[in-house]
Amino acid sequence: MSARVTGLPTPTGEKMDLQLKDKSALVTGSSRGLGYAVALCLAREGCRVAINSRDETKASSAAKVIAGETGARVIGLAGDVADPDVPERLVGEAAGALAGSTSSSPTRWATFRSV
Repeated sequence: MSARVTGLPTPTGEKMDLQLKDKSALVTGSSRGLGYAVALCLAREGCRVAINSRDETKASSAAKVIAGETGARVIGLAGDVADPDVPERLVGEAAGALAGSTSSSPTRWATFRSV
């Protein structure tokens, strides 16, 4: 499960710095497909990533692959976001697990509603 995704080039051909190093992200539906590609890109940019899948084994496996390929801190979390109680739990677990940062700024989480 290895996608070749690289940083986006600028018009001059230089690699863009998206300034995501030491940020944290929770990507739902990310054990495969587009969600996996997004999680991989974030990890390649230096972001700490929480992978989510309804299946714990798939989430853990995808997290291990991305961590091995990128060297980033990546964790797998199981949960079905269609269940109204799960999204809040996932955010809490991801924030708790990924809070350890080399940065002095606090980890902040935003939802699509607040962005």
